[in-house]
Amino acid sequence: MSSAIHSPDFFLAEHGRTDPEAELAATLAAMLHPLSGPPDAHAKCRFPARLMWLREQLAEYREALADIECPAFAEWVPIDDITSISLVFANGYLDNPASYYGHLFLKFNKRGGSALADQTANFGAIETRGDNPALYIVKGIAGGYDGGFSPVDYFFHDANYRENELRDLWEYRLDLSPHETRLITAHSWEVLNKRYAYYFFHDNCAYRVAELLEIVDTVRAIPRNRPWIAPQAVIQQLFEPSERAHPLVAERIYHPSRQTRLHQRYTALNAGQRTLVADLIDKREAIAGARMQALSLAERHEIIDTLIDYHQYRRSSDKQKDRTPPSPGYLDALGERLRLPPGLVATRSAEPTPPEEANAPSWIQAGTRHGGKTPDALFLRLRPAYYDALDVSGAQAGNSGLSMGEIRVDSVNGGLALTRLDVIAIDSVRPAVTGLPGDRGIGWRLRAGGEEDRIGCTHCSVARIQADYTVGMKIDDLPLFTAFNAGGALQSHTALNAAGFARLGFAAVTRPTNDFGMRLGIELRRPLDARLATYTASHIEARRALGGGYDLRFLWERDAASRLSIGIGRYW
Repeated sequence: MSSAIHSPDFFLAEHGRTDPEAELAATLAAMLHPLSGPPDAHAKCRFPARLMWLREQLAEYREALADIECPAFAEWVPIDDITSISLVFANGYLDNPASYYGHLFLKFNKRGGSALADQTANFGAIETRGDNPALYIVKGIAGGYDGGFSPVDYFFHDANYRENELRDLWEYRLDLSPHETRLITAHSWEVLNKRYAYYFFHDNCAYRVAELLEIVDTVRAIPRNRPWIAPQAVIQQLFEPSERAHPLVAERIYHPSRQTRLHQRYTALNAGQRTLVADLIDKREAIAGARMQALSLAERHEIIDTLIDYHQYRRSSDKQKDRTPPSPGYLDALGERLRLPPGLVATRSAEPTPPEEANAPSWIQAGTRHGGKTPDALFLRLRPAYYDALDVSGAQAGNSGLSMGEIRVDSVNGGLALTRLDVIAIDSVRPAVTGLPGDRGIGWRLRAGGEEDRIGCTHCSVARIQADYTVGMKIDDLPLFTAFNAGGALQSHTALNAAGFARLGFAAVTRPTNDFGMRLGIELRRPLDARLATYTASHIEARRALGGGYDLRFLWERDAASRLSIGIGRYW
């Protein structure tokens, strides 16, 4: 047995990392040792959760194990003022490999004051500065980093996630007793700035934060029997039945990002208001002009609040924003808002599907394939994590896709063949809901792995890396998202595509309900070998949720040949 923490100062016995009995004996001795120096250096202040546990277990030492004043601990969090603990989930962020699957941290809620002043315990890989995304993924998977908890003020998370990275936050306030709250808070202090083993897929932020919660005997936050732990899976685990007499989650609070707030306000406007917003931004209309004055007070509030959110959203992407003044348009809108009498804020649209109600992050599918100038085949497809544009939810970036380690195996005439392996596949899109300047839905796609060069060919699997630049747009008031892409692929040499191809493409995704969605894709591909002909590749995929964590999918594909695949999937 060996502790995942390898910081020497976390242990009081010489071999405490590998000998729990020796560590227990050394801890008790250190706790009973008289205070003779700075209190923060005493074991009672370094390990307040151990102190609480020993006091419960050893009644004969209860008086000797009384608390002492611990200035550093009290400065981090005044434990008597902590009324509750929240588990906070930031949804996925595809511009940073560390946050592909989302992020979890604990927030300690103080009595009174602003929540922005609350303290947090945040776990992540450390000493990653300067590593590019590819190196981060390789080192993160292989255990090339240490990880650790750091004390971060909540206002930093709020500004970084919601304002800069445009990620929604979901806060889950936990229903813990005062003793349980104190125990988790005290243990969080013990592990701050200690070095852990870090692995991207398992010993990550989700696992370590859930581990903190499980210091309470009746809390089950770590999903069992899983080779990988995703933040969303921890959230879903909190809602599983347990031995506790009441649900662990007392309240869920949704904190939309700056981009989400802008899109919510904009979609709540009528067509005339949207036109006026665009004219005000383009300076074709004055904010105190006749068109604005002709509106009701409530309509003016709605427009000005939308303008304020728009200018703040534009500023969030300005890397020099700390050195440049706010835009004149923002100052005009803010000044007009202050001049208007108080009024109701525009109604916002319903919040998206919360992470606990979304599909589980892993998916396996079994089905049959017909056509493609090859014999019919049975197939098995495994996507360890995470989602695509047809099953995306509020836990992920809309209309996007992310998977790592996805495989497909075909069974043909009694033999097995690996027909697809995605080392990584990312479709990163920020939908342009408003169409206003700066909200244009710029994105990118990246995929690396192996697959068939063309449908219907035999013995033509290739290693392939693909990349595209995309521009996407949500169609007003319709459940329809469209995107254009340009890019290409490099691959191992074949007779059909030589060393790769350039391409132009169009895609459309519709999800009229959470249970049904369709995706259409058309590409024009030009092989890099000029002697080979340009060709088109297209597909239509439909997904229908069946309930109970199952779905049914149909996929029709065509390039050199046509093929239809039908499969039943299970989320787990």
